Amino acid sequence: MSVFHDITAVIYDLDGTIIDTDQLHLDAWKYTGTRFGFEVTAKQLSALKGLSSKKTLEALLSPEQQEIIPEASEVKFQYLLDHLKEVPILGNFLEAYQSLTSHNVPVGVCTSARQAFVEGIMKNVPALSILEGKVVWKEMFREGKPSAEPLLTTLERMEITAPQSAVYVGDGYSDYGSALNAGMPFVYFCPRERDARVPSAIPVISDHRELLPYLGLP
Repeated sequence: MSVFHDITAVIYDLDGTIIDTDQLHLDAWKYTGTRFGFEVTAKQLSALKGLSSKKTLEALLSPEQQEIIPEASEVKFQYLLDHLKEVPILGNFLEAYQSLTSHNVPVGVCTSARQAFVEGIMKNVPALSILEGKVVWKEMFREGKPSAEPLLTTLERMEITAPQSAVYVGDGYSDYGSALNAGMPFVYFCPRERDARVPSAIPVISDHRELLPYLGLP
């Protein structure tokens, strides 16, 4: 196993990386599709992981349907808020977080989700209160993933000046793209089917504790 050198911080994606919200998002998209007359499948959403609702709709809809994007995005978001509940924490994240912070490794979160969704998740999953003040959400940047801006904004808030000194852990191809554009190392969290677009040379973990050896930590 190759070890990253001089990594001083870890940044995580949220949906699909820290928490399992796949079914919640699928239900929200199916509801929205029924409302607006388009079909959404789990396979389609898997290929669009990490993208904002706007970019997801741009990929899902035909050119003639693009005009419904603002309204459809709001309907999907409201469905999420109306159906928020406790969701599973993935891959022993809490144990990995404890290990990282015990070794004085700062942890941040960079997500395409909106503030209200993030705050709703924290309310429904009290164990994630440890992330209070550590999350950068959609309203804090203009360009979403795979742009570098979300991660660069997160690095700035964490007072990290060298992107290569922090590693981004995410579960989607857009997460990889954002890390690549920001000049950051990337670790692919993949507890299920691998996205073949993520290069085979990228480290893959299915349990967050597997990150520690890559950082030279016990």
